[in-house]
Amino acid sequence: MRLDKSAFRKQSFQDAASHQQHYAELSADGRNRIFNTLMSAAFGFIGGKWPAMDKTVFQLRKRR
Repeated sequence: MRLDKSAFRKQSFQDAASHQQHYAELSADGRNRIFNTLMSAAFGFIGGKWPAMDKTVFQLRKRR
């Protein structure tokens, strides 16, 4: 898998700082939508449901 460098562009520090201001002004619902979109893209389930957590990895033990 290769990074698509055409999807990004160089930007100044001022441009990068304006992105931070933009996200700070969003509502909680807007930030949640963006978070869900980025997470689904990062883990490869775009447009689908979040995958279920694999609970077989964990064990339940009693403390002594």
